[in-house]
Amino acid sequence: MSKGGAGKVYFVLYLAVILELLIIIVERDEAEEHLIRKQKEAEEIVEAVMAQLNTGFGASGVNALPQDEITLLDKSVMVGVSEKDRPKEERAYQVRVSTVKIKDILGDDLPEDEVGKRRRIEEIIRLFNVTNLNLFDTLNGTNQVEALTLDIDPNWLQRKTDEVFRKIGGLKTITDVPEYRDGYSFLKTIVPDSTDYKSNTEMAKFRFSPHLTFMDKLAFENGIKVFEYTFKQTSQGLYRVLLQSKTNNILGVSGLAKENGEKEDDVISIGTIQLTRKQLSKVEKRLRSTLGSEVEALCEKFGVSSEYKYPQFSSEVDAAVDKLNHEDLGLRSKSEKIRRAELLKNITVLLHGDANQMEQNNPNFAFEVFVKKPNIERAEPCIADLIKMQRVLSGLKKAVIPFTVNNYRNEAPQVVVTPNDATVRVVPVGSGTSSGSGAMRNQPFEIHIEGLSTTSERKDYTVKITNLKMCDDTEPIASIQVFPSDLKNKNAIDAVMEKRVTIGKPLRLPIEPSSGGEIPSNTFILSYNLNGEAQEFTGSTPLQVTVTCIPKNLSALNVNVKWRYKPIGSQYTEDLVIYDRTVTSAKQSSPEILLTNTSENWDGKNMRLVVSGIEVVPPRIDCNKTADDKDVKVDVKLDKPSVGKYQVMQSIEPEGGGRYRLILTLKGPKMKFPGETIDATITAGIGNVVISETKTVSIPEFR
Repeated sequence: MSKGGAGKVYFVLYLAVILELLIIIVERDEAEEHLIRKQKEAEEIVEAVMAQLNTGFGASGVNALPQDEITLLDKSVMVGVSEKDRPKEERAYQVRVSTVKIKDILGDDLPEDEVGKRRRIEEIIRLFNVTNLNLFDTLNGTNQVEALTLDIDPNWLQRKTDEVFRKIGGLKTITDVPEYRDGYSFLKTIVPDSTDYKSNTEMAKFRFSPHLTFMDKLAFENGIKVFEYTFKQTSQGLYRVLLQSKTNNILGVSGLAKENGEKEDDVISIGTIQLTRKQLSKVEKRLRSTLGSEVEALCEKFGVSSEYKYPQFSSEVDAAVDKLNHEDLGLRSKSEKIRRAELLKNITVLLHGDANQMEQNNPNFAFEVFVKKPNIERAEPCIADLIKMQRVLSGLKKAVIPFTVNNYRNEAPQVVVTPNDATVRVVPVGSGTSSGSGAMRNQPFEIHIEGLSTTSERKDYTVKITNLKMCDDTEPIASIQVFPSDLKNKNAIDAVMEKRVTIGKPLRLPIEPSSGGEIPSNTFILSYNLNGEAQEFTGSTPLQVTVTCIPKNLSALNVNVKWRYKPIGSQYTEDLVIYDRTVTSAKQSSPEILLTNTSENWDGKNMRLVVSGIEVVPPRIDCNKTADDKDVKVDVKLDKPSVGKYQVMQSIEPEGGGRYRLILTLKGPKMKFPGETIDATITAGIGNVVISETKTVSIPEFR
């Protein structure tokens, strides 16, 4: 090869080496850019989630359906005015509060540690419920006439959290619990009753309504809760009703003091999404860097000073950002600058302040009601205040339907009942009301129906007033639905009372009236009498009689369920017993045999199989006493005395701590054995109470 040819070859090789180095450098730079881009994308995802604070909830969290005009009753004018033309002095408003939709996260894995799992369960319950609702009523914009509050009972929240935590146990998700699998059942479980809210007024005026909440299933699953407020004022003027709510849309780090250490893995919930302090801190750092040194200094000050409050911090950040030009910051528009400032303030208060200060957790709504005096002419006699639907139990002495005849002219109401197997009569109540001598009066009446009956199915009765019209032009007809005076699960309760009243254990009796949920739970009176000590309580949902513990010295236990009939608008009351049973003895509790943690060990030399870890739990022998291990007799029997040509000898002996080992020994000359299984029935007894569990063990093949 010539000298010139060799030089060309070296030059080509040199170019190849340089090109390879350039490729490596470019690939490295692209990898670094890809990593930076991915990190920025992750931070932007967090930023997008945080944007819910500015656009997700706001004042739309609370809503109401107002009626904007009420006319007061004037007694001098109302005499002789029919119900049709008589204005109502009070109105009931439905207040709809939007909370977080959590159904879609019920299948998510819960934390593995017990503390974290319980905290997450409590967060989910809080997210789905309204923990505080305030109502302020002012007259003519100045005088406050009402200040009502509803706040969920923290004891209920703790009890409900404990209940769900126990049911989940070692399962990974909420929907792993069979009864929670459809999600909807769990949502209904974690909704409190009306009585689980504390209030500064009576329940009839301001209350949570589970009934109205459950009525619209789709709205309920989307987090809508319905409250009821009864408005009634006696003075003329323009009333403004303001509603404020704690909707728990954002849950910060609770109990956080600025001087305490801040952990990177502290969790903050925004709706159903959880972010860590570390994730938010990265976004905060990036936002600070885009909004200038003055804003950054204010954020630093808020993070370390307990005296520097959020309102001052917010206004000073707004003032600092207002002085900046968005183009100098590299932002596309002024609105982008403002959006970033709001986002930074929200993240900063979550990291270093209190989420309860945030307006997204405090939506409000206001409506106006104008109250005036009437201008009404007199009207013809008619029927008012007729209770048009009742649900009762068979066996009632009488059902009572109250109503009023407005402008009564001594014409007695005529009534017929269908079917006609019941008797009916109309009874005047008092002398009625009038404005003066000779004036027409409004006369109250009651319809008494006796002999209402049914067998196994609901039976409907119709009561019609034939000679008078309704003031509101509806039909003067009332309906009574009659249900059997019995329990759907009476046989099951009898079986429990007869066979499952057990010493040292609680007794729980679910009560299922024949009416299902048609008759309110709080009209049932549940009671029990244990050894002469009586306990009585008003029913709640679900109905259940609970005896906390059956003592060893049980002499008599009586369980009684009755229904209290108290029709609206009447003084009549009647109690109807639908279940009553007494038992005079209790069964001895049985031991428990647990085979879940056993292990098998084959000793080929001695031809012996040892099954360890058989746990025998002694029974309760009184409310506060458990039997000793030595009081429990443990034995074992085999389903076969021999395997192959070997005789099987069995024994069971204690290991300590309530555990036992089963020993099976093969007797006979050693020879080839193909392997075989044996069913060992382990028994544990105390007194005359004996239980058994069968364990199938395997003797392996040997030669």
